[in-house]
Amino acid sequence: MRLLHISDLHFGPFFRPEIGDHILENLRRLKPDVLAITGDFTQRARREQFQSASEFLERARLHVTQIVACPGNHDIPLYRAWERILRPFDLYRRYIDQRLEPIIDGDDMRIVALNSVKPFSHLVDGHLGEKQYEKAASAFTYLPLSHFRLICLHHPPSRDQLAGSLERKLRFQKFCEENRIDLVLTGHDHESEARLLMSETSDLAGGTIHVSCGTSTSRRGRRSEMGKNSFQWIESRGSMIEVTTFLYETSALGFIADRRKQFSRRDSFG
Repeated sequence: MRLLHISDLHFGPFFRPEIGDHILENLRRLKPDVLAITGDFTQRARREQFQSASEFLERARLHVTQIVACPGNHDIPLYRAWERILRPFDLYRRYIDQRLEPIIDGDDMRIVALNSVKPFSHLVDGHLGEKQYEKAASAFTYLPLSHFRLICLHHPPSRDQLAGSLERKLRFQKFCEENRIDLVLTGHDHESEARLLMSETSDLAGGTIHVSCGTSTSRRGRRSEMGKNSFQWIESRGSMIEVTTFLYETSALGFIADRRKQFSRRDSFG
């Protein structure tokens, strides 16, 4: 498994074209099996912003054959109320992916994208419904245990977003344990992190790994990544999963590896 994870591109006034070029250069250099993009392609879901995002994807496809994506809360209209009510995902479907929840297969993995964006409620916080859990569970039912199992969504499930209540947090954790999910990829927070979903577990004890990506190409980094851009590089090394956070360094004129964490893969054959 070799996967490059980017997020929160925010095409529009905050997008940094030169950083986008560096992302594509790393895509060419690293040669991942899959490129995962966890939402917020645009800043305000305008047609011209989606067109720019679509052009970026076309350039990315020159270097990777598999791309999996899901919408973010910035990918539906905020102020165009009637459009948000009647056809919130029309532009996303036209320019990014007709499917809001694609399922992508690699040689040794399956990625299920889930749409956590709800146009009428939970607009910022995100939400998953029972039918989405059922769809994802069915996608993993007959998957060989040797394959990596990944979930891709915009809103983090283990912070005060999707897991705004203890009940929702426990529901997501239960789903991940029952379906032996190896990795959950998210964006939204504009800050990178890699840790176990159930933080009381040791990194070397196995379990679902939550990988959050900061903003990869915009000026909207937050907290420890204020003014910074990042992407996550994920690969399997024997029984280990290694997550490397790359940050853009102006002095180096490119992305450099900032920190690396290793996790023991859960016992998929037990």
